[in-house]
Amino acid sequence: MKKTDTTLTYSLQAINDLSNKVTITKQANTAKKIGYYNLSGILDGNGNNVPEVRVGYSNYLKDLRRRKILAEFLKDKKLADSLKTPPRPIDSIKNTFQKIEAPQKSRFEVGIQTGGAIFTGTISNDNLLKNEMNLYNALHINYTVFSNISAGLTIASYKLSNSDYASVNNEEIARGMRFSTSMLSISPSIQYDYVDNRLYSKARKIRPSIGVGLDISTFNPTGLYKGKVYNLQPLGTGGQLTDSAKAPYSLMALGYFVNFKIKYQLNRFNSVGIHFSFHKSMSDYLDDVGPDPYPSAKSLLSNTKIDGIAAAYFSNPTSRYTTIGQLRSSPSKPTDSFIQFGVFYSRRLFK
Repeated sequence: MKKTDTTLTYSLQAINDLSNKVTITKQANTAKKIGYYNLSGILDGNGNNVPEVRVGYSNYLKDLRRRKILAEFLKDKKLADSLKTPPRPIDSIKNTFQKIEAPQKSRFEVGIQTGGAIFTGTISNDNLLKNEMNLYNALHINYTVFSNISAGLTIASYKLSNSDYASVNNEEIARGMRFSTSMLSISPSIQYDYVDNRLYSKARKIRPSIGVGLDISTFNPTGLYKGKVYNLQPLGTGGQLTDSAKAPYSLMALGYFVNFKIKYQLNRFNSVGIHFSFHKSMSDYLDDVGPDPYPSAKSLLSNTKIDGIAAAYFSNPTSRYTTIGQLRSSPSKPTDSFIQFGVFYSRRLFK
């Protein structure tokens, strides 16, 4: 509402003795909604002054009141909005830990995994594709903890095996070792899901995730000699039974891993996908070859109770010349690792 004082020109035409017709001859700016007309300097028939006449004043007051109320409302609303906490960005860390408003049973997801396992430890080729691949099968249980965090438990059965003869390193070929071991592992893990678990949308069916976990595994390396399969740990191939300061290595190992998954959501309950994980074992003996010096064949023959001849063979399969203190793991590093990869199917059991 704009307040102005503008003098308008007019013409006066007498109608009769009691009335006159006033015609405003100057254009008023109606687009600015000035308000009302104030008529002053009026004389009656006797020449007496007539009080000012305000044309449209009542409507002007009503409109003024309406505008003031609207202005106050907008001012208060703007102030209230400025005091509110701005919404958290979708990719913020805090948003990762948004609660799941769903029944406990509906957060569980069960799946099966299959694929391959490749050993990348002491007895292995630097070229991943040159190593032996074995079948990997697993049962996986997943529980949604927060909007982008889930916890899992995987029970897996698989085999690891390799041979020095698949290597391109002459030293490893000269070592001539080979092994095979059956693995059974229980692996808890934590996953970060890049897509909010609270949402199901046909537009967001592809759901990648990355995670870390712990392996608790049992293993038992074996070797083949004259058509017979031997368990290598009881033979003490690294001289564990000939040295009183040593003891046979444990057939249980801890380890850790990182994994990556891409899930494709078929519908609200069913999904398929691919998985890949790299595992690092805290045991150096998944392949029976640790950082132990070559024991003498004579000590193995005299101290191995099960089969001294087999122990001597598996200790140094090629009977190559070795120096005192030379490690059986040489020229490789003794640390053991492996990868797993494949496909999976999972299903939410409850609504």
